[in-house]
Amino acid sequence: MAGPVCNGTYGHHKSVSQGSLLVPCSDMSGIIASKGKNVSSWSKGQRVASIFNQTHQTGQIREKDMTSGLGLPLPGVLTEYRVFPADGLVAVPDYLSDEEMSCLPIAGVTAWTSMNWMQPLGKSISDSNTIVLFQGTGGVAINGLQIAKACGLKGKL
Repeated sequence: MAGPVCNGTYGHHKSVSQGSLLVPCSDMSGIIASKGKNVSSWSKGQRVASIFNQTHQTGQIREKDMTSGLGLPLPGVLTEYRVFPADGLVAVPDYLSDEEMSCLPIAGVTAWTSMNWMQPLGKSISDSNTIVLFQGTGGVAINGLQIAKACGLKGKL
């Protein structure tokens, strides 16, 4: 059974429209096979991962950034090769495998944001009385429990 993105029914924001041709998926980790002449920030062979909203670089997401999501409305990453803007990638640390890194752009960031979006900058979420509840066993829940444990919080699944 195809999901909402693949069958064309995922209209989560009015700025996002879907054409008939779609390359799905938005999380990836890989290596740079080739780079543009004016790109100095990356090297051929360097390990990288994509960011989901290609134009969202800092701060609160804005409506215009919603039109730069990989997999919808932009072509996704379920392909052998993909062209990215230089600032649409992040470096992959050596200690993470491609599989581990490709779980972070959406699931990891969603879990982190759900736990931290109302915290003042620099304030720790660690509090021995705090219990974090994540429903489900998907990527967001698993990432959230790992973040909660790393912060010393009690987690429930």
